Amino acid sequence: FVSNENVKFTFLAQISIISMFPSSGHVSGFTPVHIVASGLNTSFVDEINCHFGTDMVSALISESGFITCFSPPAPSGWEDTVSFELSINQDDHTKSKLKYEYYNIPVPTKVYPAFGSTDGGEQVEIEGFGFAESSICFFGKIQSEISRFISTRKIECLVPQNNEPKDAVS
Repeated sequence: FVSNENVKFTFLAQISIISMFPSSGHVSGFTPVHIVASGLNTSFVDEINCHFGTDMVSALISESGFITCFSPPAPSGWEDTVSFELSINQDDHTKSKLKYEYYNIPVPTKVYPAFGSTDGGEQVEIEGFGFAESSICFFGKIQSEISRFISTRKIECLVPQNNEPKDAVS
């Protein structure tokens, strides 16, 4: 047995993902995904990778320890949901069980109810395709946040107050 004091092995804590935003992006890819992780010791880590299903992309690490990677194109080219993990050596992955959803440009096809008061405040159910948790509703030029994401084919939005009764949802 030969030993050498210059050869060292360092045990690192398991990395865990604390948060990831956004958790969805367009099927064409290139959506910046920001990750906060614990257990990441940047003085020992030369590279970190993001795994979107079976696709791996290199990540950027800021001096403050925030991680950013750009989503690859959807593997199927269509709407899809894939697992999301990090690795520091391409082999050992986090065990977050997070999901990343690929979507197309949302297209509403039905709104129920189809009319409401200019006072706003009502919930409307919007059916269509390509919806994501990060989708935003517009009633004419007035933005409304999603009040409930149901699926990629259905969302609910809160109707904002509107003094221009002719506006339509988009």
